[in-house]
Amino acid sequence: LQAEAPASFLVTGTVTMTAEVTIRRTESVWPTFFGWVRRVNPDFPGVDQATATATVRAPGRVSYGFDVRRLGADSIEVYGRQVTVALPPLRVHSVEPDLAQLEVKTGTTGWMQLVTSEAEATARRDALAGLSDALRRQAEQHLADATQPRVHTARALEALLTPPLEAAGIAD
Repeated sequence: LQAEAPASFLVTGTVTMTAEVTIRRTESVWPTFFGWVRRVNPDFPGVDQATATATVRAPGRVSYGFDVRRLGADSIEVYGRQVTVALPPLRVHSVEPDLAQLEVKTGTTGWMQLVTSEAEATARRDALAGLSDALRRQAEQHLADATQPRVHTARALEALLTPPLEAAGIAD
């Protein structure tokens, strides 16, 4: 056990999705004749030597829900024997890429193809580093656009609150 901390996040659903990230690293050659131009203007284009490309793709599981600490007295209304709970906005809780199903594709293009294996390795490493962020962005867009996460959240909260409310004599 490394570390443990209290949490108050109620996970109300999960979604499985696939993300793909492509990184391109282009190396340029600076002819000696134009070397002085580069010192004066760093944005002056060189001659593209080769491009290392890495594409990674993997499915992942994303969980979502809300922080129960954001529920307060102003979130709950009681009308006789009926209780209404206004929920805070849904958020992504965790992103877990399935690395066992990871697909990696690397390659080089260019007229000289002098890209080193280090350039390909760097592109691959950067693409892998972006995989979780890509899954998170997709999940956040899904939460913003889809109705199903709110349906799952309503059902999860109903399953959580119905037994104690019924025990207190509130059936609706």
